[in-house]
Amino acid sequence: MASSYSSSVSLALNTTETFDATVMPFVNSGANAVVHTGIDLTQTLNATSSPAISKMAAGQKAMIAGVATIDLTAVTHNGAAVDMTGLKMAVWKFRNPSTNANNITITKGAANGYTIGGGTFTVTLKPGQQWAHYFFTGGDSVAAGVKTIDISGTGTQALDYEFIAG
Repeated sequence: MASSYSSSVSLALNTTETFDATVMPFVNSGANAVVHTGIDLTQTLNATSSPAISKMAAGQKAMIAGVATIDLTAVTHNGAAVDMTGLKMAVWKFRNPSTNANNITITKGAANGYTIGGGTFTVTLKPGQQWAHYFFTGGDSVAAGVKTIDISGTGTQALDYEFIAG
């Protein structure tokens, strides 16, 4: 049975800035705040959106001796390999579980590395931290030479992931 997907992407930071009456004495005390939301994003991705999504994978990648590689042509989801060959990344999210004792670094794979806009990337997450990337019109297409993400840390710790592609 084929699956279909609908993903709600929300990247928001709502900061309320309240002005001191001494700084803005002519502003009504009940209207002395501004909520900054100008760069927030709320987007629904599905089979008819742009980018259209057709596959997803969510799981956890354990390291062996402090290293591991996620292969987007065979990424595990519910115990099965999902092949994203020919698809563009729409969104990905990583979480270093708070139960891990050490940082985990996520980077373009050393062999056949997946890029962000053709370039390299490196992100280090402390335990409990998360990183999401929204590719807007779609990232690079997954292919034989553009498919891996390396993770490094300590021992057998694991990294949580979710990939949305189409």
